[in-house]
Amino acid sequence: ISGPFARVRNPLYIGNILLYFGLGLMSFALFPYLQIAGLIFFCIQYNLIAREEENYLQKMFGLEFENYMKRVPRFFPRLTKYKPGITIQPVYSFSAGLKFEKRGIQAFGIIALTIFLLWYLQRV
Repeated sequence: ISGPFARVRNPLYIGNILLYFGLGLMSFALFPYLQIAGLIFFCIQYNLIAREEENYLQKMFGLEFENYMKRVPRFFPRLTKYKPGITIQPVYSFSAGLKFEKRGIQAFGIIALTIFLLWYLQRV
């Protein structure tokens, strides 16, 4: 509920959508419709995942999470930060977050490298 989560409930999903949209733009000459297909796929996928996560969090945190959901949008960031009141925020750990996102970072790197190599091989 702090940091980027004070402005939007799913900042990681927004970041992933933007990263893969960027890959789609990067590959435009090779796969002209990749960014459109990817954007549609991720919007549907993340919407379904976010709903399931919210159901779980609502059961776990009850009224606190309901208040958070009412004040913080799911995917479109708000300009002002959410003020949590008395809720205690867990300690921030960059290494734990990086470990959790390791597979996504690997996938992004492999796709970007593949697109670059395909582009390079077409020019040679």
